[in-house]
Amino acid sequence: MANSESEPPSHPKVNAGSPKREANHKTPKPRSNPSLNSQIPPSPTNNTKTTCRPDQTPIWRMVLEIGAVFVGACAVAIYGGQLRVMSGQLSVMRSGERPWIKVTPTEVVVNGNRRIVQLSIGLPAEFLLKIDNVGKAPAQNIVFKSYVDLPKISSGPRLECVDEFVYCSHEVVETGTIFPGDSFSDTFHSMERGLRRPITEAEQDAWSSGLIYATVYGIVTYRDEFGGQHWTKFCFFDTGNAKSAVNAVDCARYSNTDQPDN
Repeated sequence: MANSESEPPSHPKVNAGSPKREANHKTPKPRSNPSLNSQIPPSPTNNTKTTCRPDQTPIWRMVLEIGAVFVGACAVAIYGGQLRVMSGQLSVMRSGERPWIKVTPTEVVVNGNRRIVQLSIGLPAEFLLKIDNVGKAPAQNIVFKSYVDLPKISSGPRLECVDEFVYCSHEVVETGTIFPGDSFSDTFHSMERGLRRPITEAEQDAWSSGLIYATVYGIVTYRDEFGGQHWTKFCFFDTGNAKSAVNAVDCARYSNTDQPDN
């Protein structure tokens, strides 16, 4: 009897390397589409913003704000008061230590008479004026404007030429600085259209007959060392040969100077 050995049941071959390859094998990821990604809005961030209604403002914050406003108002008031005090002190200092210009005419003797104006046919009227600095500080940038009129004895000088800036022929002399106690003198003349105007024969006859008189008036402007502007107005008259009173009231009242506050 033939011995037949039973063979073990056959099994399908198992690929031992298959699980390893399967483990190492990765499923490819789907490729992203840039156009789709750019259209996807970013996820909103969780930004929490806290607002406070007026009726929810803390009491301590309101107190601090009111206190800050009060302190600011007090500071403005204090600074304003200090500025007024300093301005007042500066005004007092300027008034006490400022220059003061005084104008006086120089008299000359003509035919035994003392005159401030000299008249001669064919020559301009001539008069000499002197300015003195009687203050305590230098007078700077001095401008001397003078006018001369020969009005009838019943009329007054044309003072509006100075006060109302109406143009009248006049002469201007400028000088630099006059120190306290110093003086400056110059001779002025009758003018017309920027030129010296000679006296006519008719004017000389009226002067000799006492029908007219002479007035000299004008203004001196100058500055102090602080840059403040000052002025001195003046008016003088010469009755000449007048036999009666002349109308020189306005001239006598005209001379004046600026006040410390100006």
